[in-house]
Amino acid sequence: LRFMRMARRDSLTGICNRQHFVERAQQALLASHKAGRASCLILFDLDHFKLVNDTYGHSEGDWVLLRVVAECRDHLLQDNLFGRPAGGEYALTLLSKA
Repeated sequence: LRFMRMARRDSLTGICNRQHFVERAQQALLASHKAGRASCLILFDLDHFKLVNDTYGHSEGDWVLLRVVAECRDHLLQDNLFGRPAGGEYALTLLSKA
């Protein structure tokens, strides 16, 4: 189980890594579509994130990434899928219940 979690999660933030997010998002969005429910996929990245790492160091960059995850988690529901495809990029799904 530990190795499965490690293979599916981003090691820094604990949210889904790229591969796991894509797999789960495809399933969730398809199921939502088949059920006639609304859904959306949101992709966003942190502007000039490389500059943060280059200017303040990777430990500060890691802190920024962790803060973004914490802020997003405060506003997401249990069913929302949240992932980090790469660097300062994030992705999430929003699925309606009805």
